[in-house]
Amino acid sequence: MQVLHGSAANETVQGLFSSVNVIDSGAGVKVNGSQSVAVFQNSNIVGNTTGVLLQNGATFLSSGNNTIQGNTTNFNTAGGTYTVSGRN
Repeated sequence: MQVLHGSAANETVQGLFSSVNVIDSGAGVKVNGSQSVAVFQNSNIVGNTTGVLLQNGATFLSSGNNTIQGNTTNFNTAGGTYTVSGRN
């Protein structure tokens, strides 16, 4: 599931995802681009090759009530910023 992808350096892409189930995929959630911000709340990202994949300065914000586990790699955030407010 490629969630957000900014194709231009100055393109802003933002999304709020609530009560989403991402199961048995390659990259469960992929956010790409320095102006891309994905916000997840009350969601499940499980059983994927990579749970959350951030590329090229992307940002993933979690409300803290998500289940992100049971993926081969839960987080690949070397290419971006992952922030949790609350618990995860």
